[in-house]
Amino acid sequence: MVDVVNSPVHFPSTTGDMVSLLGGRFQFSTAEELVLVNGQEVPFGTRPWTILRGLAMPVGAYVSRPELFERVWGEHYTDKDYKRIKIALSKTRDRLDENLGLGIGRNLIITSSKSSYALYDPAQYSISK
Repeated sequence: MVDVVNSPVHFPSTTGDMVSLLGGRFQFSTAEELVLVNGQEVPFGTRPWTILRGLAMPVGAYVSRPELFERVWGEHYTDKDYKRIKIALSKTRDRLDENLGLGIGRNLIITSSKSSYALYDPAQYSISK
């Protein structure tokens, strides 16, 4: 988990339906399943992309575990669904690491102490572990 120095948390920038992180090195569309790394389209997978989209809407806000679950699976969240969302977040972080480099991608999704999640751009702000 990454703790952000000097709250409030700073989130990625957006232009239209594109969310941009790491100075534009990583971008994804919230309207269609499109992920770009260094301007090149990369295969990312539907579930990881849906996780990113769920975290990006609205940009600049933490998303609670139940709300993210409903955005991704379209179902009401129950306590037994904790493992499903935990695995999906882990796979999304893995996919980010595969495309951006070990440890870099993992820091793009942060977890709050209240089990909420947000996209975070570590290239723009100081973080501590």
